[in-house]
Amino acid sequence: MSAAPISLGRHRDLTLAYGAAHFGKSLFWNCGTLLLAFFLTEVAGLSPLAMGAVLAGSLLLSAATDVIIGRLLHRRLSHPLSAGSLQVWGCIFVSLALLGLFAAPLAPAALRFGWVLAALLALRVSYSVYDTPQNALMTLATHDSSSRSRVAALRVAVSGLAALILAAGVLPLLASGAFSAPRQRIMLFVALGGAMAMIGLCTAIWLRWALSRVDLEHVSPSKAQSPVDPKAARAGAPMVELLPLYGIAFAFPFAMSAFAKLEPYYVAYVLASPVWAGALAIAGSSGVLLSQLAWGRVLRRLGRRWAFICLSFALLASAVVFGLSAQTAWKATIAAGLIGVASGGLNMLIWSTVADEAAARGREQVGLIYGVFTAVSKTAPAVSGLGLGVLLGQFDYRATGSDGLILLISGFPILGALACAGIALFWRERPAP
Repeated sequence: MSAAPISLGRHRDLTLAYGAAHFGKSLFWNCGTLLLAFFLTEVAGLSPLAMGAVLAGSLLLSAATDVIIGRLLHRRLSHPLSAGSLQVWGCIFVSLALLGLFAAPLAPAALRFGWVLAALLALRVSYSVYDTPQNALMTLATHDSSSRSRVAALRVAVSGLAALILAAGVLPLLASGAFSAPRQRIMLFVALGGAMAMIGLCTAIWLRWALSRVDLEHVSPSKAQSPVDPKAARAGAPMVELLPLYGIAFAFPFAMSAFAKLEPYYVAYVLASPVWAGALAIAGSSGVLLSQLAWGRVLRRLGRRWAFICLSFALLASAVVFGLSAQTAWKATIAAGLIGVASGGLNMLIWSTVADEAAARGREQVGLIYGVFTAVSKTAPAVSGLGLGVLLGQFDYRATGSDGLILLISGFPILGALACAGIALFWRERPAP
């Protein structure tokens, strides 16, 4: 009797190692979305317009790098063990780049902007080497749709945990008087970068070790995947079929990355309370984290298309509630929790869908599919970040209780949710294999 295929989502040790490695990687990503804009303007001294420009340019470079890596390294990204090794090297490179970026404010004023730009570009490129292999393992190390849905839920949950730890640990400090001086903030960010580097590297090595301990013949999708009717399989289907998915993959991070970037400004200049800053961060991240316990079962009953529609409208409603209640701390905290629940479900659904689509095609296409997908999802925050830099320069966002700041932090999720809902309403998806 042959052994059951090994799969992420079912094999305990492998799944635990993958979850830990994704947590380490999520610290870097959430730091970029949650803290990087604030760091560039309030610590490194860039203007809002310069901040938006460098964030947008660096993200566009990272998006292009994702596609290049997915195409050029497609052979290494078609086998679990080589993908595991690649993400270790990516973690080393991204850790060095992040520490260099956080140390940039210590440089002489004449060199500071160039230092920031060089470090940020190195961070984005190296993150692609770190990110793409771990994403590809969602398909390379699973053998059925159920396993991929479990891994997607795990990824969103541990990403929410990483965001929770960063937000609850750092946002109250930024809102307190103890870290109001530039020098103190520099030391805070350098210490944060060192801790993230240690966690990321240890967990990446753990995942590489766990992959080396399993039967890789059973991990490979080409051997472990269940038989599929040739008429249903889409191994040779054109990439144009993925355009609706890529559209949602643009609209969702467009909205949520802007919301995350504005959150430190909101807690510092609207709430102006370390206690409520921590409560808001905990509510939003806990909504993402805890909702994963229920979303898998709920989404299976709804079906993929209706799940996209319902979750998009749930995100829309929660963003409207947040905008209406933003001046009242306890109401805004509840609304942030609702945003976390809706966005957590939508994020999990997006990732499980792309994993299924990659599995339905030849494994030589896995790296490219994930590369294009992450390129799209990084182009979105580049666009919204550039717009955010322009908009923040149009008014005094540091003014107490700024209405403009509230309009921005609620308006971006509203626009993104409307776009996701519109795409989902007109999406006629083909049957999943």
